[in-house]
Amino acid sequence: MGTAWTGSAKPVQGSVGFGAEFPFLWKHRPFTTNGGNMSYTVITVSRPGAAFRAASNADEANAIFAQVMGIVAANGGENVMIGFDYAQNANVAITTFPDPESAAKASIQMDAKQLLDVVSRGMFSTMEELWPVFTDAMG
Repeated sequence: MGTAWTGSAKPVQGSVGFGAEFPFLWKHRPFTTNGGNMSYTVITVSRPGAAFRAASNADEANAIFAQVMGIVAANGGENVMIGFDYAQNANVAITTFPDPESAAKASIQMDAKQLLDVVSRGMFSTMEELWPVFTDAMG
């Protein structure tokens, strides 16, 4: 049996599953703030999913992009930045959600509709947010 992180100082014995060996994967609340409220910022590197690849013109592609933006908004997300990484030949989005659960729900909804082929997705912190935590941990 493995150990899972519950957000408390005490791990739960016997729990296993994706990320169980990484205590900060889903339940850790990040350092970012949104108007004083805790939030969860995600960086996603992706390429067009099957739905985008099936689009035969700009109007269809725009409609699919609107679906992505609609899912983000419906889950309380706000795109901080969207761009293209020429080195990886992939799209990059930095999106802030109210919490990890909202980010996960949006991700699942986009995956289910095959809107994006995700290369990587995970928590993102600016160095400004991370550095005080890093230096505090260093003692």
